[in-house]
Amino acid sequence: MQNHTPDGPLERPQARRWLVTFFCALAAPVVLTGAVLWWERDRLPAPQLTPNLSFNEKMRWARGPLREGRCGTLVLGSSMALNNLDGDVLARKGYAPVLNLGAWGLGVVANRRLLDLVLEACRPKRIIMPVYYGDFGPLGANDFDAGKLRAYLGDRGASDLSFYLRGATLVDLRRDYRNLARYRRRGADDYTNLNFDGTGAALLACEGFQRDAGRWNGFASMPVAPSAQAMQALAQIAAVASRAGIPLTVMETPLRGAAREALGEGLAAWRAQVSDIAQAGGARFVPAPADLADESFADYAHLNACGAKAWAQAALPALEAR
Repeated sequence: MQNHTPDGPLERPQARRWLVTFFCALAAPVVLTGAVLWWERDRLPAPQLTPNLSFNEKMRWARGPLREGRCGTLVLGSSMALNNLDGDVLARKGYAPVLNLGAWGLGVVANRRLLDLVLEACRPKRIIMPVYYGDFGPLGANDFDAGKLRAYLGDRGASDLSFYLRGATLVDLRRDYRNLARYRRRGADDYTNLNFDGTGAALLACEGFQRDAGRWNGFASMPVAPSAQAMQALAQIAAVASRAGIPLTVMETPLRGAAREALGEGLAAWRAQVSDIAQAGGARFVPAPADLADESFADYAHLNACGAKAWAQAALPALEAR
């Protein structure tokens, strides 16, 4: 009679069943997560390229235009570009297609890094940079992995799902999902507007917008303190554009009259330095108009849609001179 030991033939099928059960238990959460992500793909936030939801959403929006070469007028900047420049005004004057890559907090240093990646994918006829003094801080939290972003912007076969599975945590994904849904619902009536128009701008409503009192007088806690790193980044942007033969226009965005008065000499010194750097690099600097009334603003530095239209129209002569 055959003797069956604990590790003999009778135990092997049971061991295999345990192994199958174990690996199925490990794979089930991954499969379930992938299925949920695929099912909800049209409502999910962009992959987490950075902690900046606005930047992530803008890069997802920009994938199509960049791949198709639709970047005749490239607009770089922070929310000063996102909220303050009416791209439709430019488009109607022959500057189409307009590609506005502005995102919250995306200062000059981050835009220096972004420009290299954009020029790998697309060659604009002109570059416009709306800036204010607050854009000239250090890189901070708006740093990004250039290799990851290059793959995201340039890989035609890559889907958002593959990037979710590479780096997103469910906690972060759930947070961004809820925030984005709220921002989309509020739309142009709130500072968090991420409903991009055809040019990539997200203008703020002229009527019914609820101004925040702290932001309205935000200049009181926002001194003019540009970093040397940011000034160097601006010089590098001008140099890159010059070498590529692309006209660059640096446009100072309007501020409320109360802000201009309070910031006084510091603002004037910053303006002079930015102008000198731009012109030394072969770029054009356009100072902000000083005649926009408070009705044109959502806070001390952000324009509403009416102000954005007025500023774009006022800037056209300077742009046409390039």
